[in-house]
Amino acid sequence: MSSNLLNNDAFDHDSLTVELNAQHDLDREAIFMNMFNTDDAARAFTFRDGIMDRELLKNIDIDLEVMPQIDYRAWDPQNNVLKVVPRYLQVEEMKVDLEFEGQKMQRTYMAKYSSPGADQFDLGPYEWLLSHISDAIAEKLLLQAYYLGVRDNTGVTTTDTMDGRNKLIADALTAGDLIAVATGAISYATVVDDIETLCIAHDSSAKWGKKPSICPVSPQIFTWYWQKRREKYPYIVTVVGELQAIDQLPVEGFNVTLIKEYGLTGSQRLCITQKSNIIIGADSSDKRNKMEFQRSKRIVNGLMDFRIGEQFAYLFTGSCTVNDVA
Repeated sequence: MSSNLLNNDAFDHDSLTVELNAQHDLDREAIFMNMFNTDDAARAFTFRDGIMDRELLKNIDIDLEVMPQIDYRAWDPQNNVLKVVPRYLQVEEMKVDLEFEGQKMQRTYMAKYSSPGADQFDLGPYEWLLSHISDAIAEKLLLQAYYLGVRDNTGVTTTDTMDGRNKLIADALTAGDLIAVATGAISYATVVDDIETLCIAHDSSAKWGKKPSICPVSPQIFTWYWQKRREKYPYIVTVVGELQAIDQLPVEGFNVTLIKEYGLTGSQRLCITQKSNIIIGADSSDKRNKMEFQRSKRIVNGLMDFRIGEQFAYLFTGSCTVNDVA
């Protein structure tokens, strides 16, 4: 293996376009798997690979009674025992078109690996650039699409690419599938009571309340909750695993973990559900998910096409408990 500092010609236009395409073709599935299924997104979503277009999510809710057996000849069927509501996860087409100058990439890359203490045998120039691009796309989707997205075919921003969690909830409220718990606008003074009100409502359905659930909230609400809780209960020390909590807090008395989520910045929507219930779907092996690089005079054009979708498997009162403020 040669030092990355020897790659002086790596960023000339011809080498850059040819080698970026070759590196992408070599690592395409890993690039998209890592872009779709990031550690940050995995805190609050379940990732499902292999969804090429539209997929029926498996869900079944069973409500039955166990009855005493007295008459061996009696037949007492129970109606509406199985509640199966077909829900489909539809992946949406989206793209990133960009252009950049290879010379500027060369300056940044070479400066990085010529710095004292740098590992000159770390990422090669093409892996380095593809990694930064895919990381930026993943972060943008989490911050602007997974929670706050509303699909708009005429749009030009990340928020326009897909219906995110809040839009799915709003549609379910409008359809009457969900009934919101009244909290009103959340403030520092009311944040602990508001979150506990939602937890109590969720806990009232033992089937769902007893299961480990999450409640992602905006950074402001998370900070308010932590500060207000310390004010009310100064001797509580929260530990998650073996480490003191930084961006996750269990809500005392309930099987609910509060998660600080920057993708909810500006939103006061609260939603308690299981992480396994809200799904990000894509297909890392789908050849329609691709990156392509082309030379245009002194500029390199990058074309990225991919498909991602999001959906709840269960979306009715009990499986999800939400408040009345968006």
